[in-house]
Amino acid sequence: MNRLAPGVISEPTVTRFGVHLILVEERRDAKVALSELREQARNVLREKKLDENFNIWLMNRKNFMLNSVSFTVKIIKYHFDNSAEYHTS
Repeated sequence: MNRLAPGVISEPTVTRFGVHLILVEERRDAKVALSELREQARNVLREKKLDENFNIWLMNRKNFMLNSVSFTVKIIKYHFDNSAEYHTS
């Protein structure tokens, strides 16, 4: 949107909400306070860190579940093998 000149329609943009065309009607110069820029930067970094930590948590959870299933299968196999030996004697 920043590259469009006033009066120009963008190429179709696809988002999770659908397909959009953007028309820039006019441009205004706006002064942004340093405190607002800092807050925006903090929010971006916070979101990035949250996404990273969630992905780490998710991978750990998947690994835990896979290890739990593997461990359970080994226990069942062990009990099955041992009980088969007892019944055939």
